[in-house]
Formats: sequence, C-alpha cells, structure tokens
Amino acid sequence: YMDVIALHAAGFPNAVATLGTAITPDHARMFKRYTRSVVISYDSDAAGQRAAERAFTLLSEVGVDTKILKMDGAKDPDEYIARFGAARFKQLLSEGKSRFDFTFDRVLAKYDVTTADGRIRVAKEMVSVLAGVYSDVERDVYTHRVADKLSIAFDSLRSDIGRTVRKARSEAKKEEMRQVVRRTEGYADRVNPDYIKNVRAARSEESILGILLARPDLIPYAAEHLRAEEFFTVFGKKAYEALIGLGGDGDFEFGQMNERFSGDEIGRLQQIRLARQDLGNDRTVLDECVTTLRDAQKNKDQDISDIIEAKRRKKHE
Repeated sequence: YMDVIALHAAGFPNAVATLGTAITPDHARMFKRYTRSVVISYDSDAAGQRAAERAFTLLSEVGVDTKILKMDGAKDPDEYIARFGAARFKQLLSEGKSRFDFTFDRVLAKYDVTTADGRIRVAKEMVSVLAGVYSDVERDVYTHRVADKLSIAFDSLRSDIGRTVRKARSEAKKEEMRQVVRRTEGYADRVNPDYIKNVRAARSEESILGILLARPDLIPYAAEHLRAEEFFTVFGKKAYEALIGLGGDGDFEFGQMNERFSGDEIGRLQQIRLARQDLGNDRTVLDECVTTLRDAQKNKDQDISDIIEAKRRKKHE
C-alpha cells in the first residue's frame, strides 16, 4: 500500500499493486486495456526474480511492452523516493531493463565469467534464450552484446544459436509428422475431424494459424490476402475467423479466444502456437503457407498417398 501511495503522492498516478499475490493472466489482460507499456518492481531475491519472469511472460503474451526497475540504495519505491526524490525516480523509470537485460543479468550472476568454464556456461544458457527470439535483427543485436560481454567471437555464438533454432524446427516437424501418423492410424481427432480428409491442407492451416498466434501484428496483413472460405477444415476456418475478428487491428489477446472455443479447442490452439514459437514467422513464410494451402486443395489425392506412405514407413520402423 505504502509504495502505491508514495508514488501517487510523488506525481506518478499510474501505479498499482497486486498486494502480495502473483500477477495473473487476468491482471495482464486488464493492463492491456489501459496501457501498452508496464514497468514492474519486484524484490531482487529469488522469489522476486521468479515473479518478474512470470510477469514478463504474461504481459508479453497480451502484447504489453514490459521493463523492470533496478533500484540501488533502496529496497522499494517508497524508500527510494524518500531518499533520492521524485526526479531521480522518474529518471530510474526511463532506465528500466528489458526482458533480455533482466535474463542476461540473472545468468551472469550465476557464474564466474572471469573463468573459461563460467563464460562457457553463460554462453550455453544464453544460446537457448537467443534462439527463442524470432526477430533476426533483434537476435543479432542481443548476440553481439553477449559476445562482447563474454569476449567470444560473434560468428561462433551465432552459429551455435543457428544450430539450436534448426534443431527446434526439426523437432517440431517430427512431432507434427508423429501426430499426422497417429491420426491416420485411427486415432479420433475430436477437435478437427476434417484433418484426415486432407492432411496437407490441414497442416498448412495450422502453420498459418500458428504464425498469426505467434505474430498478431500479421493478422491485418493475412486478412487482406486470405479469405476464411479458403480454409479446408471447419475448425481452421473457425479459428481464422476468430483471429481476424479479434485482431483485425493487430491488437490481439489469446485469452479472448476462451469465450469462443471449448477447452479441447483452446488446447489445440495452444499447441499450434507453441509449435511455431521458435520458427521463422514473417510475411514471406506466411505467404508460402497460404500458397501451400491453396495448392493442397487442388491436389488432395496426392496428399492422401503421402499419408499412406508415411504409415507404411512407420510400420517398418
């Protein structure tokens, strides 16, 4: 309470507190209704860092730009303002750390980077972090920072990141094929029963939906280049129409889908989104998936033969 009161009294009226509870998806959606950016302030202990990581995740999922305060010389905003004044606190707000900075600092604190083993361990953890950044430009900027901090070659670090990204894509494709084979062997698909009728088209639909779920800013572009009527499966068409309706301005919150889909359907959409999370998700890839969807509709017989061949190979493994 005192932190919020102190902030309001010092001229920072856009301050709220969760009052001892962890931030929730409902909190995140509520924030999105009022602002596009949030600065969080948690304790620097392990519990505070876990809370900050959760806040970063939930707020980013709804499209809120998030930074975290790093206060030196005070344990909380109330104490900081009392000790250093409102002007210093205002400057502190402008220096909030991004999720990458927060994560990098946390990894650096775990190891002794003055040793070769420490630098290797930091690099290994950061490779996994950087592989999850879908923007090539953003990833390169962060990679340069990690390489400079650890005094290692940028090209070597980027090469390791590239291998991790390719491995993630390969695993995603293998899992996708395993799901296809399971469905063709008689496992009922209650969520999307049309999947087996044209697997190539259905897979293309899932790729399109996954890209849009991972990159809501591409929804307006998709709306201009792909009609819902071009979807083959009823589930795919329903999901696409929902995305266009909810995110036509590029401002989309996944939680809004809960009102239109069942629990099983939401689970499938979550799987589709996660499958695309670490893959290339840009206009070029989206256009390729749209082309594949249209082509699959014209070449259904060939698609079925591909499925039969996949079943035959699995039986002989």
